[in-house]
Amino acid sequence: MLALYIIAAIVGGGLVFMTLFTGHGDAGHEVSADHDVSGDHDFAHGDVWLPFLSLRFWTYFLMVFGLTGISLATIAKTIEPMTALLSAGTGLGVGLVVSFLLHWARRMQADNATRSQDFLGREATVIVPIRPGLEGKVRLQIKGETIELLALPYEEREIAREENVVIVSLENDRARVIPRDELLENQNHA
Repeated sequence: MLALYIIAAIVGGGLVFMTLFTGHGDAGHEVSADHDVSGDHDFAHGDVWLPFLSLRFWTYFLMVFGLTGISLATIAKTIEPMTALLSAGTGLGVGLVVSFLLHWARRMQADNATRSQDFLGREATVIVPIRPGLEGKVRLQIKGETIELLALPYEEREIAREENVVIVSLENDRARVIPRDELLENQNHA
């Protein structure tokens, strides 16, 4: 049984090492509902998260199962059925906790990421004048962050520095903007 613990510790520890220190391991990848193992997705059926289908879970389970088994068998001299049960329980607990924490962190990161639709309809201030055929730059606040974007006029006209504009579209990481006053004028006439 000691050989099983050693193999589990080497395989699990090797995968954890690759992931933590090189960033190239597969321990961060999950199996998705459409069986895509190349992405960073969690297997989900609806909103149900299933950690047992996660490679991350099995990586940490193997490492902790192996290390606990080695420790109990060689240092504590625990008898075998008890060693296997304690090792499996510890591996299961650590695998679940690590898998859950990384799943939760990814969800939080995805929720905080700025998406292109977050820009649409937002007010911004021109910091580099926008001229027909020449892009300028605008600054705005989104989710507590100051963001600067290259900007083009929605209609071919000049927009002066410090003028307030509204972002009406995003095209290739460039904002199409219209002066706020012009937008309000158009709304009042409609």
